[in-house]
Amino acid sequence: MESPQAGLAIALALLYSILSLSSLLQISRMVCNGHSLFDSFQASFLLLLLPWMALRAFFFAFEANLPVPEKFSLNNVAEILILRIPSALQFTTFSLIAVFYAKLLYQQDWPAKIQVVIGNRSTKNQ
Repeated sequence: MESPQAGLAIALALLYSILSLSSLLQISRMVCNGHSLFDSFQASFLLLLLPWMALRAFFFAFEANLPVPEKFSLNNVAEILILRIPSALQFTTFSLIAVFYAKLLYQQDWPAKIQVVIGNRSTKNQ
């Protein structure tokens, strides 16, 4: 008989897998429609969420002790990827949300403020 924690881990792995596929679908729609993936907040957000959700799905799948092929075993590198990288991706995603909120607050001054932070990219090399 399964423990309740294993059932919860399976449910979370399934939910994160569905969200990963949804994010992948949205990214593929953006690519098919010709949108630039690095100029919009939505695309950046989806590109950060996709690996985060996929790694979380793997984490919960291993937490549930699902059957894994004998060839595959978690070594130190895989454990670091599955356990540590999602935290960095989550921090980056929430930082992007803060930048988007700042853009909404300073809509009129945004081009001038971003030019100060990033610098003037329109200067030509001589």
